[in-house]
This record gives sequence, C-alpha cells and structure tokens, in this order.
Amino acid sequence: MNNRRRFTLAAVASLFIPASHAGANDRPSPGPGLGDGPGRGDLKPFLSIGDFKEDRQKVFFFFSYGCPYCAQHWRAISAWGASLPKGWSLVKVPVLLTDDASRAAAIAFYAVLKQMPTRIMEFEEHAYRAGMPQDPTVYAKILRAMGIVVDPSYVRGDAFKLAVTRNLQLTQRYQVQVTPHFGIGGLWATNSNFTNGDYAVLMRLINGLISQQIENP
Repeated sequence: MNNRRRFTLAAVASLFIPASHAGANDRPSPGPGLGDGPGRGDLKPFLSIGDFKEDRQKVFFFFSYGCPYCAQHWRAISAWGASLPKGWSLVKVPVLLTDDASRAAAIAFYAVLKQMPTRIMEFEEHAYRAGMPQDPTVYAKILRAMGIVVDPSYVRGDAFKLAVTRNLQLTQRYQVQVTPHFGIGGLWATNSNFTNGDYAVLMRLINGLISQQIENP
C-alpha cells in the first residue's frame, strides 16, 4: 500500500468484532478539504472531521508496514512525535485490511505494545524491513527472533478486542483511505496527498494545526 493507493474498509470489522462496535456512530465530514467558519467551502489542505474531545492532544499516525512511504518516514515521524508539546502524544494505528498479513501485523503490533512497549521501535524496524509479506507468519517469526512469546489467550481476550475496536473506530473517524495518514486532536485529518507529496510541508501543516488547538482549546 502506498500513499496514492486507496482502499476500503468494508468487511474488516467483521473479521474481529461486530460492526456495530466499529465506530458506527462517527459521522464523516461534508467532503475533502472543506473547512468551517468564515471560509467554509474553501479548499483547505486537511479534512474537518468533527470534534471528538476524547482525541484532544493526540496525533494519530495511521500506517501500514507494506507502505513504502511509511517505511521511508516512520523513524522521522516517531522522533517528531517524541518532541510534541507537553500533554500531546503520537498514537500509532496499524491499518487493518481483510488480508491475513494485515491482521497478523496488527496482532503482533498490539502484542508488543502491551507486553514490551519499550521494544516497539525494534519490532517496527524488522516489520518495515519485511515490507508487504505474502506470508503472514513473517510477523510471528520476527517476534520469535526478538524472544517475545504472544499468549494465544491475549488475541481472544478483551484487551485485544478493545484495541481493535478503537483501531477501527479511529480509522473510520479520520476517514483513512491512504497511508500514511494523520488525525489531529479530534478535529482534523490530513496526508501527503494534500501537500503534493511533500512531507516537510505536511509536518509543518500538522504543527500548525496543533498550535491552533493549543491556542483555541
């Protein structure tokens, strides 16, 4: 998957949880780039997605290990996330598709995040290097090489179901159709398609949106 290829999320939720719990109450914005306020209707380099207060002070980074643009920029994005203003945090969200490799990647990501969060960057290094594997067992091999054993009961348990529920809710809420994609503060979403593929401009745009929320809480 790259940042020009679009995808749909239909049927993904049914692979993990009932669709009624997958963010069904979130409402999409009127359309790409439509802003609110005096300039309503003017094209803007972001989506206005609503006002979800539980997402305030968070930047969601929607990614896929098979996305070459994510692989190219994930380290810089992670470092940028560590430098966010006080109270803000970068939340990584693996995009779930209907393929087995996507599901295996999500299981491995959330397992490492829960069991050994300090090693998540190490896992991601290996996962991005693997790219888009046809064999979904590659993620299990990475975990074994790292000495991490995933308890099978975790995948069947409530903690994992809650993580997937939240994942799908956010993916719908922030209207993810390409990767990498960003949701900002419960108000906006954007990606490099809005900045003509220029990631430096994209990150300046996101910084500006963060500043706007800080100045207008």
